[in-house]
Amino acid sequence: MNKIILLAMLLLAVGFVSAADYGLNSVTGTWTAVSGGSSVTGIGTNEVRWGVPAETSKSGLRFDGTSGTTFNEGDEFLLGQLTHFNFPTNSGTAADGATLKIVLSFNQPPVSPDPAYTFDFAVLETPNTAGQCPDWQVSSTPCDDKITFPNSYGEQSYIIGDKLYTVKILGYVDSYPGGNPVSEFITEEDKSSTAYLVGTLSSVLVEKPQLTLAQKATNGVVAEDAPGPEIVVGDAVEWTYLVQNTGNVALTDVKVTDDQGVEVTCPQTTLQSGEAMTCTAEGTAVLGQYENTASATAMHGQTQLDGGKKTAYYVGVVEQEVPEFGVIAGALALIGALGIIVFKRK
Repeated sequence: MNKIILLAMLLLAVGFVSAADYGLNSVTGTWTAVSGGSSVTGIGTNEVRWGVPAETSKSGLRFDGTSGTTFNEGDEFLLGQLTHFNFPTNSGTAADGATLKIVLSFNQPPVSPDPAYTFDFAVLETPNTAGQCPDWQVSSTPCDDKITFPNSYGEQSYIIGDKLYTVKILGYVDSYPGGNPVSEFITEEDKSSTAYLVGTLSSVLVEKPQLTLAQKATNGVVAEDAPGPEIVVGDAVEWTYLVQNTGNVALTDVKVTDDQGVEVTCPQTTLQSGEAMTCTAEGTAVLGQYENTASATAMHGQTQLDGGKKTAYYVGVVEQEVPEFGVIAGALALIGALGIIVFKRK
């Protein structure tokens, strides 16, 4: 066997390799609108350009979405990379804003529909004249342009199974991983700037408390319809009650009660999610058809839960007397003697 494959199998066996909590198939970015300017191209794609170029290229924005990434609960994950291209543009042809829509496609958890977010960016293209640059100018050449990012990015939540998942867009950072937040691009002419969009995915349990009285048996026999098993009057009767926490949170003050006043004893009063226990009660068989109904209850916080009811039946019967052995033996002897007498008379 290949040594690398063998090593991977060993690592999996001892738990050194574990699957990530979440998986992201892809992030797509589409520029849906540009405000102001002229000669706009790329609407409906991931790269939009605007203006009449004073040299060879237009200014614009590009979003490259990530794909095929995995991450764990609470970790920041990369959604994509935003790039600003700054080139000289003829006066009056520059845009003043652009709108980006991003769509996230998860495979773990299977979020549906795909989360979608829309962001507006402000565009400020400056005159390229020395002495007229704004006070936020950072380069030594006139004049830098600015892209201002959204003030907030939003979050969306989805219930899948018994969990509430929240996808939160944190915003842009100057590097990934471990970058610092950025709120704008200030880009020198004939240059580009890049930032990285990051988010998180977290989950919390959606509490679904539930208790179920699953079964009731009489002397080991489940008889939910009359008449039930026959039990000799005066013999011991044992009822068993199977009760289970069929919800996803712990339950307290779990009880089983019987409508005939039978005292039911349970081994514990709390049940974890999925946990079950068998409660018992004892009595003495009485004559005739007997019926009793059990009910189960529990508490979750301040709320009482009804676990349902189960009815059981039995029939109390009188024991038939069996002749003692001595009486039977005497009768057999008498029959034999009579047989002999009859034989002799013939």
